[in-house]
Amino acid sequence: MPALTDIGTLITMTPGVYGGRPCIAGIRITVQYIITEIKAEVTPEEILEDKPFLSLASIHAAIAYYYANKASLDVSFAAQTQENSQWEQQTTTTTHQPMATTPH
Repeated sequence: MPALTDIGTLITMTPGVYGGRPCIAGIRITVQYIITEIKAEVTPEEILEDKPFLSLASIHAAIAYYYANKASLDVSFAAQTQENSQWEQQTTTTTHQPMATTPH
């Protein structure tokens, strides 16, 4: 009989890895990424096709983890989305500054 997997081991939070946000164990894929895909109507099977190093079990564990912690994660995801938007705005502003020219 094959060994059974404790589903509690499929999602981890490690300080220093994506700010300690929940990730699929051993892989730097966040629960937030999986949920973003699911909300965009990408199926777990399609996620697996795109990321064959995952397993359906780990994808479904991420979905289950999200629904078990939905209120807290929705707040966290919203804060992360806002942080990302601010960073993108700062980066865009910084990278699109006109270069100083010197007279010839």
